[in-house]
Amino acid sequence: MNRRLAGTLLVTWLQRARGFSIAETAIVLTAASLLTAAAVPTVSGYVTQARQVRAEHDVRAIALSLLRMTDDVPAEARIPRGWATHRLLVTSGIAPERGRGGAAEWVTPTGQQHVGELTDHLLRNGAGYTAFGTPPTPRLGWRGPYLDAAIGPDPWGRRYAVNVAMLAAHGRFDTLVICAGPNGLIETAFEGDGLSAGGDDIVALVSSGG
Repeated sequence: MNRRLAGTLLVTWLQRARGFSIAETAIVLTAASLLTAAAVPTVSGYVTQARQVRAEHDVRAIALSLLRMTDDVPAEARIPRGWATHRLLVTSGIAPERGRGGAAEWVTPTGQQHVGELTDHLLRNGAGYTAFGTPPTPRLGWRGPYLDAAIGPDPWGRRYAVNVAMLAAHGRFDTLVICAGPNGLIETAFEGDGLSAGGDDIVALVSSGG
């Protein structure tokens, strides 16, 4: 192969390998930007839906576990840190804010009197429940854990809460597990109908009052 032919082949190869021109690159980038912009709302919608589904699953899991625990440990088995001595049980997470129609009791800070942690009752016997009842009455007591693992904050970083006072009192109001939803505001009454959640609150009914 002579030098002239080799040089021609090299020039041809370089021309083919040089890639897009500036105009072609601009067209590709514009098209990519348009596709990305069109995909963002779809991806955002999927994320929002996934968070909603997870929150709904969590409140149902807490409600079912609480029912199982209270079947084993009746309100009459009162101990200083038992579930019947609380008004509110919460998971970890930021306390939500109070929205329109929401009750102040939902946003009571953790550590205040009558506010307990759900994991103490559902996951580990932090409340110190013991067997209750004397023969021939069945001996009831904590038979947990009632959850496979701790349920932490909701998908937006806030705590789940239970108005357990309604369950202990056997009153006319519903007991429910609540999540403040995407807006982070509790907009549901503390004493009321659990089937009528306020705003975008996500709830699961534990027990109906009446």
